[in-house]
Amino acid sequence: MHRYFPYFLLFGFTALWCLGIYIAPLIKNESTSQFIYALYHPVCHQLAEHSFHIGESALGVCARCTALYTAFLFGIITFPFLRRYHIPFISNRYFILILAVPMVADVFASWTTGYSSTVMSRVVSGGLFGFGAALLLVPIFIEALRQFTTSISFNPLFRKHGGSI
Repeated sequence: MHRYFPYFLLFGFTALWCLGIYIAPLIKNESTSQFIYALYHPVCHQLAEHSFHIGESALGVCARCTALYTAFLFGIITFPFLRRYHIPFISNRYFILILAVPMVADVFASWTTGYSSTVMSRVVSGGLFGFGAALLLVPIFIEALRQFTTSISFNPLFRKHGGSI
């Protein structure tokens, strides 16, 4: 396995996920459009009044989720540069988890007080969390995939059958 494969795999799937968010309202075929919205429904409430729109149609997820996923993608893209320059917060999981506090506070306040957060607060809080989550999860994903593929390549059963079980 090429050493950059795990990184590009994560980048590719995340980019594809984000692309779906933005193209959902642009698809003219009703059944295809509904299928894309249905893909995102388990992870987002998709309330139109909490979403960005392209023309008359809402994006595939709400504004907070759009910011979260887009910032996650941006975090994946910037991770190699931040790692190369040994930015200290990359290795500090507590600093990165602090980036989740605004989103948790925003959601908690809306649930408990009836406060309706603004689009800007949703975007900022979701974006901070998404970026921080990427910086935390990219190295974990890369290492997990490397360990998984290494354990398969050294498995005698795997080698005995010519690489396929």
